[in-house]
Amino acid sequence: MELTRRESEVYKYLVRGWLNTEIAATLKVSIKTVKWHATNIYKKAGVTGKARLIVYHWRTQQAHK
Repeated sequence: MELTRRESEVYKYLVRGWLNTEIAATLKVSIKTVKWHATNIYKKAGVTGKARLIVYHWRTQQAHK
């Protein structure tokens, strides 16, 4: 899955289960911006939310081992 630099940063925190507010504070962006990137990430991964993204991440990491 190809992500932009900022999407990659958001992805890293999403798959760790961080809240959007925590991600926004860490990256010094608005919550709306985090939600925008998260939506794009979910579309690219073919999932419908954070929990499914975490499963997607886990499965893809296992496939590369």
